[in-house]
Amino acid sequence: QSEGSTVVREETGAWRAALGSVCRGPIGWLKWPAGPFRPGRSIGLWARTGGAAGAGTGLLAAVGRRLGLPTFIAALCAVMGQLFLTGGLHEDGLADTADGCGGGSVEKRLAIMRDSRIGTYGALALFTCVLLRVACVAALPPGILLPGLTLAGMLARAPLLSLPALTRPRLFYTSDAAQ
Repeated sequence: QSEGSTVVREETGAWRAALGSVCRGPIGWLKWPAGPFRPGRSIGLWARTGGAAGAGTGLLAAVGRRLGLPTFIAALCAVMGQLFLTGGLHEDGLADTADGCGGGSVEKRLAIMRDSRIGTYGALALFTCVLLRVACVAALPPGILLPGLTLAGMLARAPLLSLPALTRPRLFYTSDAAQ
């Protein structure tokens, strides 16, 4: 096995892991032989994959506007496309966090956040967040949609680059992470 093929497999593995952190869909369409990868390399790609998700949202909004859809409807379709792509992963966390805010003790808040049902606070937070996102996309001028949402996707994930330095490594690399 050549050194070049090892590098390709490591890079492919890193990209697959980075895409998996942004997209909830199956990434089996990447049929390159993925092998072991360096987690740090994958984390370094999160901003790029976030930018790609933002670019997809901008592209959907631009196409919707180009097809003559009302601005708000084009923005709604674009945000729904983004939610489909990402599987609503961040929105699920937002809803759990909002529901937990009304919990009282730490133990009760954590129990509420683990509960798969959505509560009033979670529903209100989701509705407000998605509505605000749609309004922001609708407010962007046509020439700013693609670059603006690409940059927003990148900047939203850029702080995650500091995550390994701010947390204990065992959370990422041991079975404790699954608990």
